[in-house]
Amino acid sequence: MDIRELTEEMNRFVTAKGWYQKNTRRPQTARNLAVSLSLESAEVLEHFQWSDEVKNSKEFRGEL
Repeated sequence: MDIRELTEEMNRFVTAKGWYQKNTRRPQTARNLAVSLSLESAEVLEHFQWSDEVKNSKEFRGEL
């Protein structure tokens, strides 16, 4: 998957959830996107907390 495909998939997901709508509880603001990105990347980083290698590749793939 390249960045274009990833962006398209994200847009489909956000649209399906209704998060682009004007009065949504989860607006796609720069702040909210930055917080979400940080939280999600922390979940990936957690797999490398005490090791250079991923111990559970199935869980790791689930984070991606």
